[in-house]
Amino acid sequence: MAAEGSIVWEDEGDFFCVLSTYVKSDEAWVFELSEARPGPVGWASSGNAQHLPGRTAVTVMVHDEEVEKPPFVFFDGDQEMPFEMLRRFTEFVAGAIAGPSEADQR
Repeated sequence: MAAEGSIVWEDEGDFFCVLSTYVKSDEAWVFELSEARPGPVGWASSGNAQHLPGRTAVTVMVHDEEVEKPPFVFFDGDQEMPFEMLRRFTEFVAGAIAGPSEADQR
């Protein structure tokens, strides 16, 4: 399954953030896609993140198999997202929840 954390992607000069978090109370992984906003100026020189997540545009919730609920997708209807970022996010989530491939298990 996925690992908790954040990733920043760039698309034609715009930055986007992907967050992945396990929510124990829901027994589910939550993946969020948002625009990324510049972090404080001093952070870049200290080695910390240069971008922070903005308002979430797309959220995917994937419950543990034992919960027997299908994945859910939530969209913020007030935001636009480049198709390429949505495609990349979808592939990222699918890969994260797929687990190790057969080749990895050999």
